[in-house]
Amino acid sequence: MSMENLDPIEKVVDKVADASIDGISSFISAICMPAAKEFGLLIKDKITVYRLGNIESIALKSQEIINKTGIKISGKANLRVLKEVFEEASWVEDPKIQDMWAGLLATASSHTSKTDDSLLYIEKLKSLTSFQARLLEFICSSPDCFKGEIIYESEFRPHKNWGGIFAFNYKDILNLYPEDLSTFVPICNITHEEILNDSKNHGIAIGRLMPQIKSMVDSGLFFVAETLKIEDESYIEIIPTYTGIDLYMRCLGYQLYPLQSFLLTMKHWDSLKFSENNKI
Repeated sequence: MSMENLDPIEKVVDKVADASIDGISSFISAICMPAAKEFGLLIKDKITVYRLGNIESIALKSQEIINKTGIKISGKANLRVLKEVFEEASWVEDPKIQDMWAGLLATASSHTSKTDDSLLYIEKLKSLTSFQARLLEFICSSPDCFKGEIIYESEFRPHKNWGGIFAFNYKDILNLYPEDLSTFVPICNITHEEILNDSKNHGIAIGRLMPQIKSMVDSGLFFVAETLKIEDESYIEIIPTYTGIDLYMRCLGYQLYPLQSFLLTMKHWDSLKFSENNKI
């Protein structure tokens, strides 16, 4: 349909879409020149304005990560990775998961199709819920996680933070839920704040989230996720796996191997942050 036949609203939408496509195409050209034209045509033919906005957001975030981390773009990124971003990530509107897709896309931009292993992480990322994405970040960004160590090449041994275990209290875990808990937890006539602030409700609320937490054990992101009591307070022991930490790292836009190098780097950054916050 020509621009003359569009109503005023459609014209505005069409102009916005064209501007978005131009920006996305420019980014694609930088990371994979052979795919730029083809993906531009694909976007125009098959991607809705809603999905286009998500792709644009991810592309902008990915460019920011590339600039921040100093990633050297190969110009020959894996076409299969780009395909997954357009077909899967374009449906994602959650900012946290968009951040993760952007980080993965940024790391993929430094490889060629023959050397890229980003596809190994895509299936893991595709399966994450909004809560799971926040839980993975919360666990893996914990300073006590940075103090852990990689043993036997691929096994993670965390620093013990509570009574000899690596555990987190119920309220901290519930705080990660990105929406109103009262719409998700099966307790009648109760508010989000009441669920968070009354420990009597924590058990039911955590029970509602446990299927998502346990599935991260099944998917290989966590080694263990078990509830327990410490001095009459309820906790969940959660130990991330090598794979879980690796996914978290890639989604930040980093590739530091052996993985212990990443943990040491994060530990150093955390110590600098602590020093800065405690200056007199």
